[in-house]
Amino acid sequence: ALMGDSVDNIPGVKGVGPKTAKILLNHFGGLEQIYENIDVVESLPLRGAASVREKLIQHREMAELSKQLATISLDAPLQADLNKLKYAGAEREKIEPLFRNLGFTNLKDRIPLWA
Repeated sequence: ALMGDSVDNIPGVKGVGPKTAKILLNHFGGLEQIYENIDVVESLPLRGAASVREKLIQHREMAELSKQLATISLDAPLQADLNKLKYAGAEREKIEPLFRNLGFTNLKDRIPLWA
């Protein structure tokens, strides 16, 4: 949440990179603890610690949003028939012409099960 993740489009706190995030998280344990002890940030062995503190204050909402975006919810209701999710094989009549058009000459040999 602190650094963000450009691949997953998670913004993070501008100006906080991997080294700074590691120091902050190792010292405080989590984002909530960082903000509960925001005045302590200046005393940490960080390059530009005062500036880091100001960035954290200025971008608090973004840090909290980034954490929310990066958190995986394990309590989402799942309504699925597991038998319908089981791999039933690839449809040969659809796959073979597609592979031929794309020039994947040997890829069909790697399909483990045909429907």
